[in-house]
Amino acid sequence: MTNNYVKLIAQFVLLILAQVLILNQVSVFSYAVPLLYIYFIINLPVNFNRSLTLLIAFILGLSIDAFTNSYGINSAATILAAFLRPYIQKLFFSLDDFDDVVPSVSKLGAGNFYKYAVSMVIIHHSAIFLIEYLSLRDVSSLLLHIGLSSILTLLIIAALESFSYKQRTRNERR
Repeated sequence: MTNNYVKLIAQFVLLILAQVLILNQVSVFSYAVPLLYIYFIINLPVNFNRSLTLLIAFILGLSIDAFTNSYGINSAATILAAFLRPYIQKLFFSLDDFDDVVPSVSKLGAGNFYKYAVSMVIIHHSAIFLIEYLSLRDVSSLLLHIGLSSILTLLIIAALESFSYKQRTRNERR
């Protein structure tokens, strides 16, 4: 149990550092910016306490906001994603079957996991860019930001999932 909390804390810190030090410097065509820190909320165990999830989402978003001077945009979007998380999970897999499971390709299957991850990323990114734009005047630019940033984030999540899947299968063979 303690080992799980240590892993969660390490992942929390690593995702914040990766976002702030590396990923915020990446911009593809001035539209796509990977916002990988949402992967932490996606990866929380299925039965994780809902109130604690919202608190962690707030701290995660606030940490990103503090480093990027974004005045609560990341906090609001991350809390929204964390709030909708159990409803999104119910859409794509049975929570009873996955009581203590950390959502991943190896546990849920690629189809269910990626449907869940795509939904969470799109919700999160849509909230960020809608709050940032505060207008629907330039809808095409808004959709381009949401779409390209979501694709870039999902590609990184897929790479991380692929890496962790290979690690798990290698450890199971031993």
